[in-house]
Amino acid sequence: MAAILRNRTDGRWEQVVDSAAVDSLVFSWILYGVEGCILTVTNFPIVFAVFFYSKLRQQKEFVIVGALALADGIAGFGYLLAAIGRILLVEEGEAFIWITRWQCLLTPWVILWTWCQPLTALMLTIVSLDRLIAVSFPLRYYTYTNRYAFALVS
Repeated sequence: MAAILRNRTDGRWEQVVDSAAVDSLVFSWILYGVEGCILTVTNFPIVFAVFFYSKLRQQKEFVIVGALALADGIAGFGYLLAAIGRILLVEEGEAFIWITRWQCLLTPWVILWTWCQPLTALMLTIVSLDRLIAVSFPLRYYTYTNRYAFALVS
């Protein structure tokens, strides 16, 4: 089924969307916003705690968990930013105007997602690798310092 388009007076093309579909999209964006708010509020305190307390930075496990929390927190902030941005676009009547792929790519939330979604998966892999090393070589793992963790997450 092809999208129904109309030409606006400003020369841009807009997709015609019925109000039920708009309401459904706004509801899903509100859920994205709630999810992003939860991710942001729960992960950034962990990052700040590891960043500001030197005793936490000295333990390799906290450095790795702090890096994972940073990736998850930025991804959550991207969700929150996308929800707010899209709802504001609906309120302004600009939500369904067709834009180029490049314009879509340059929206702030897509930039955050482009960097954070692979980073989140990579950090989970690093946590798994760290736990594998801890279980496989427990005596050797005990001798590792926080430099090991910084090297692992960098």
